Amino acid sequence: MAEGSWEPGLNRIFQVNASAGDLIEINDIWQLDVSLQDHIARTSALRDAILAREDPRPLRTIATASADSIIVQFEIYAPFVSPNEQVVVVGATRSRSAWHVTHPLVVLADADAPMYRGQIEVERTEFPIRYKYAITPPTDGATHPMYECDPLRTVVLPKAVAQDCTVSTGQDNESPLSAAVESGLIAWPERASIPRLLALRDGLIRYVHRHLWRAAGVAIPVFSLKTSDSFGIGEFVDMVPMSELCHKMGARVLQVLPVTDTMVNFVHWSDSYPYSSLSNFALHPIYMSLRHLTPLPEGLEERMAPVQQRLNALPKIDYEATLRTKLEFMEEIYAHHVSQGLLDKSNPDYLSFQEEASYWLPAYAVYKALAERFETTDWRKWPEQYRQEKLVPGIVAALNDPTSNLYERVRFHTWQQYHLYRQLKSSAQACAKLHVALKSDIPIGVDPCSCDTWVYRRFFHMDTQTGAPPDAFAETGQNWGFPTYNWNAIEEDGFTWWRQRLAAMASCFHATRIDHILGFYRIWQIPATAACGLQGHFYPGHAIRRELLEQHGLWDTVRLTKPFILRSHVNEIFGDEAQSIVDRYLMPGGPGDLTFKPEFSTEKSIEIAESAHITPDTDAQALKDHDARLKQFWKLTNAVCLYQDAKDSKAFYPRFDIHKSASWQHLSDDWKTTLAELSKQYFYHWHQDLWPASAHRKFPSICQASGMLICGEDLGLLAPCVQPIMAQYNILGFRVQRMPADTGKDFAHPNEYEYATVATTSTHDMPPLRAWWLVKNRKELDWNTDVHTTEWRESHRKLDVYWHQLLDRLDDKPWELPNEQLERIVDMHMFCPSMLCILPLQDLLPITPSTQRYEANPFDELINNPDNRKHYWQWRMKCSIEDLLQDDEWILRIKGKVIASHRLEDH
Repeated sequence: MAEGSWEPGLNRIFQVNASAGDLIEINDIWQLDVSLQDHIARTSALRDAILAREDPRPLRTIATASADSIIVQFEIYAPFVSPNEQVVVVGATRSRSAWHVTHPLVVLADADAPMYRGQIEVERTEFPIRYKYAITPPTDGATHPMYECDPLRTVVLPKAVAQDCTVSTGQDNESPLSAAVESGLIAWPERASIPRLLALRDGLIRYVHRHLWRAAGVAIPVFSLKTSDSFGIGEFVDMVPMSELCHKMGARVLQVLPVTDTMVNFVHWSDSYPYSSLSNFALHPIYMSLRHLTPLPEGLEERMAPVQQRLNALPKIDYEATLRTKLEFMEEIYAHHVSQGLLDKSNPDYLSFQEEASYWLPAYAVYKALAERFETTDWRKWPEQYRQEKLVPGIVAALNDPTSNLYERVRFHTWQQYHLYRQLKSSAQACAKLHVALKSDIPIGVDPCSCDTWVYRRFFHMDTQTGAPPDAFAETGQNWGFPTYNWNAIEEDGFTWWRQRLAAMASCFHATRIDHILGFYRIWQIPATAACGLQGHFYPGHAIRRELLEQHGLWDTVRLTKPFILRSHVNEIFGDEAQSIVDRYLMPGGPGDLTFKPEFSTEKSIEIAESAHITPDTDAQALKDHDARLKQFWKLTNAVCLYQDAKDSKAFYPRFDIHKSASWQHLSDDWKTTLAELSKQYFYHWHQDLWPASAHRKFPSICQASGMLICGEDLGLLAPCVQPIMAQYNILGFRVQRMPADTGKDFAHPNEYEYATVATTSTHDMPPLRAWWLVKNRKELDWNTDVHTTEWRESHRKLDVYWHQLLDRLDDKPWELPNEQLERIVDMHMFCPSMLCILPLQDLLPITPSTQRYEANPFDELINNPDNRKHYWQWRMKCSIEDLLQDDEWILRIKGKVIASHRLEDH
């Protein structure tokens, strides 16, 4: 027998209430492949939050029917039905006419939306039935009912079935019918009969006209939220009033940054960076609401109040004071809960959480307890018996035993995570009731000191680092310090660790943004000896082989790979300090005038030497200045054209922006031409055979791990394969006007965005619109030097282009961005084709002028500066969410835009 074809789409589920021996006839249709619209409608974001049914009605089955009647079950797939709409069947039998939505044949059950079902009992003499599906509007009369387009659907009386059959096994039967008869799996009824139930599986509702579903959202980190009940920082419970604000303004998505534990240095402001996770499963204790840890010890609430008021009044987050205070109070509350017996077997909710989190929680709690004991989270510095990967499972089991001397500390961290997840899940449920979907953020990497690298060391290349090549926001690239993934080991394990990450996230969030999704195609892999991001290369990727260089006449690899340092360069970079730099770090030698001394041949060795004065008490500004000083050294260390592979002496990689290298400037023209062509081939053409296959290995497991709506941050240096493959797996792309995919343009126009994208005006790594317009913080601006730099002139050239071409202005560009022009930029994004338009709160606050709502200095609203590796993430809302909830003019101004752009259909 010839091999058949499987129909595309999701597996079918047929729900019916029938007794043994009942005959059922199913009228079905061949289903088409799942479209993006179908996929989106089935995600948790829409099903469980944005379009969640207010009071879901289960299917009411008809238990018995008269001998002269047949039960007819209607079933239709109707995506994007608003919570205040119903799906009904209108139509007529021989004697009954029910063509109006107010008196339909049946109102369909919506408990399994977007699949709607309903049953009616029809006498045989009433057939045929002519019918349509319809969507009823709210009762306020603002909209009209929507009836399916023609033709009418018709169902006739089923014919008697003389040789119908039932299968006497619950297993899938893929063999031919004749084989099933011969094997005895088929039993023939003794006489012809009429089916008791006729199931009409009618596929997709035939919309006459329906806008492509689109929605608006707001992006703000949890730590930036501010309510009167906050404790110096935003908390999980603060997402509920924020979602109320989103709901009032018509936004249906609340996007936050990662919320996992980042306490690498226990209590230190540098751990405010939310992307360096100690665990990809554990939540950060700083987001705990202390007042919700009931029951509280007697008198504690009164003692917490003045501390809470003081921290909450600060204009920016004091990460250390807030975290230290919260942890001290948590210890006291934990001891009280232990004394009250709230952690024993009489608390089923606590035990249930431990069971659900058993694949990560025991190891994490032990890791935290050991980190406290050895006074470092870097497990590589622990005693040998605690470092060996093969011994970790036994250590975890032993220290989770109540007889262990660390058991109380293990139990404290278990209790802490229980309440964090409890508060987050409760907040997510409250947000969903407001029809606001919570969108999380999944970091691409983990900290090298993390619990994940301790437990799953085989999944990581610990001798490499992850980062990104240079871009407009980081001229020396980015070095995140995360180890790269050993994807072969992860794949051999069935991608279990990644699937568990997504599943844990899906227990609290409805959608997620995968940070740096390019890492699933290729990663920018940096040697462990490097400090900045310039020395990286693509992995997987094709290197430039020595033989190829020689074929093109590039025989002197020493000249191309060793820093080309002239004394004049050192003088230009370091000024009056040049001689001391030469004396300490350099010595005479080629290929230029000077070369680094052997003990300073790597960036890490220079960084260590220059960081001798850095202590845990060094403040953020001093670290920023220190980072700026190190970048002066990187101009020398990266004065090369090629980097030699650390493990293969015959493999080389071109320096990004090779033409900016001092080494390049002193090459012959023919060498420049050849290197430029090789560099172009390497960065833009050579890897098209590797990267698609790399992504196809990973995405199926990642995308099937949860029901969340998945978006991918696909900014940066894109290969042609990236966006088509994302579309194949229904992963939404990311669009930022200031980072056009077309490198030949200064800006993208939102009107040109594809539907399967998320549009935004700014990201957390960018200055908000008002700060971007100023180019540089006035507090740091030096009129004698800054305004004469190439960077300054290029930034203002681009702003002139934006002012005249994107905003269609004929007058001169103003120094500050006017509120009305900021509003035009917001409108430009609201009305774009993208499925989601998620804007940072900082770009929405100035839509109507207010000195209370936003900062006078726009740079005070900066979340991150990616060019500063030691940035302090401490931005917080100027006014409280309660204040914004009372600002009707501002709310209605935004809601009007959401409605006008058809991003809110249930208003």
